[in-house]
Amino acid sequence: MKNKTKILSALSSVLVVASQNKAYAAGIESGQTIVFDSLDKLLWSIILTIQYYTLPIMAIALVLLGIKLLTSSDDTNTKETVKGWMIKILIGGVIIFGAATIANLIKNNVGGVA
Repeated sequence: MKNKTKILSALSSVLVVASQNKAYAAGIESGQTIVFDSLDKLLWSIILTIQYYTLPIMAIALVLLGIKLLTSSDDTNTKETVKGWMIKILIGGVIIFGAATIANLIKNNVGGVA
């Protein structure tokens, strides 16, 4: 019961802070829709946001997997699992950080404006 009270008080404090935020409150009070200059700008901002948050997560995951690999001693199953995860993370990083290039290739080949 004590944990529920702590969780509820934390949630209520977050809601109070969010309601006091002028940008959040202004959007709710005025009833305005979110407007973007173009779809390209929206998509590029999403890509940049994903890239911004992905790099530290990937770095931490690779460090932890490296430590697990070093401490696995002679356990071949663990080594293979860790190596598989490392390869998956690196391939994901190439896809995420190559997203701008991939998007430009698709856009140019489909006939969009460069």
